[in-house]
Amino acid sequence: MGSVAAALQERGFKVSGSDENVYPPMSIFLEKKGIMLKEGYRAENIPR
Repeated sequence: MGSVAAALQERGFKVSGSDENVYPPMSIFLEKKGIMLKEGYRAENIPR
């Protein structure tokens, strides 16, 4: 999913992510792409 998120971000979509645990190397990849990550898999982590 990280590659899909990065591709959408590069095309101008606003992308964020939420997962129970966030680990490198994917967390580093997404942060470098400017994608905000929130640790914890909760509904309130999804922007409206």
